[in-house]
Amino acid sequence: MSKKLGQKRRKLSQEFKQDAVKLVIDQGMKCTEAARDLGVDQNTLSRWVAEFKADGPAAYPGKGYLKPDDQQPKTLKPASNA
Repeated sequence: MSKKLGQKRRKLSQEFKQDAVKLVIDQGMKCTEAARDLGVDQNTLSRWVAEFKADGPAAYPGKGYLKPDDQQPKTLKPASNA
């Protein structure tokens, strides 16, 4: 599924992504089949599944929002003088 020049990128909701992932995880549908049925790229759906397995329901926070783990500032480690 390739984009044509000038074609806008679709913004899919968190609910759509979670429902798509449930087809694969809960119902045992193959990623390729689910992606084709939903009209999304197979690699995209595979990434959503991996993100959901790693982060659970907080996997798709939306544009401009951070996952709960990413909201805390990271501490920098001092550089080693090797």
